[in-house]
Amino acid sequence: MIMTTLRLSAIAFAAALASGCASAASDFDAYSHSGMLTTALDAVNLIQDSVRDKINDTTLAGRANGGALWLDQHYSDVKSKRLLRDDAHTGGHRSRTAMTNLGADIKTGNGMFGVVYSYGHSDTDTRNSDITLDGEAHYYGVTIFGLLSAGPINLTGSAGYVRLSGSSDVATGGTTGIKGNIWKGSVGLNVPFELATIQWMAYADIEGTHITPHNFSGGEPDNALIWQFPIGLKASRDFAVGSFTLRPAADIAVVPMAGDTRQATLINGALRKTRVAPDTLYRAGLGLTRKGQKGEISAKYRYEAGEGGLSSHSGLLSGRYIF
Repeated sequence: MIMTTLRLSAIAFAAALASGCASAASDFDAYSHSGMLTTALDAVNLIQDSVRDKINDTTLAGRANGGALWLDQHYSDVKSKRLLRDDAHTGGHRSRTAMTNLGADIKTGNGMFGVVYSYGHSDTDTRNSDITLDGEAHYYGVTIFGLLSAGPINLTGSAGYVRLSGSSDVATGGTTGIKGNIWKGSVGLNVPFELATIQWMAYADIEGTHITPHNFSGGEPDNALIWQFPIGLKASRDFAVGSFTLRPAADIAVVPMAGDTRQATLINGALRKTRVAPDTLYRAGLGLTRKGQKGEISAKYRYEAGEGGLSSHSGLLSGRYIF
């Protein structure tokens, strides 16, 4: 009897507390998911950047048959003013993500195949919103990728999995855990050609990212399937400097996006629709590679912009040993 009374009292207390905080919890979960989902998409893009770079560099540099081991260290700083918005609220976010990609690949004849293991960490917080959130996430992933030459055209593809584990909190002390599975894949083609002693390469890809987040504090968002269609042009040229080679490179691309860029989330019984990705990204990058007989060291800077006041600055340091 005493235990029954205690249980009923606890249930009544929890119901009263939930009634007083339901609105805040709803906004808390919605913003938490939208910010973390947007950051997760950026983290996946940092992995895909390494895959795309290795495939494209193999094409442009005319790499000989053999294997390679490489390590990429990415860092990105993404800001948006109005990206995380719905009918009732407006707001943006800022995320800082570091991603380490350790990979190996082999080129034989007309093909190339590789695998990359990834670990990343991100910090995310809201900006210009009515509720302040501060979250962090860890990413653990593996990706396979490859290239097949078919005459003047190279066919490319990749597939991978990333595990997301993180949390988000508010100034009042509330905390929510966020976990999820991210499946990603891409198919594409590139066409290399030479013009005015410069190596050029046009490329187009279809990239899909399927994010299934799980929140254990009362809200469960829909799965998000986001498509990206980068169309770009890359240029590079080799310059002999003593015993090594310098290769400056430039890359521009337009990236239309489709799918669940506006996320429907059921929070505490209320349907919330929040935009988590822009309709189009515009991307530009500059890089420099120092190549010796077996080893390479590269640095790269990339800028992206999109709707919702989105801007992204990212940097890459890379080392590769070819054998």
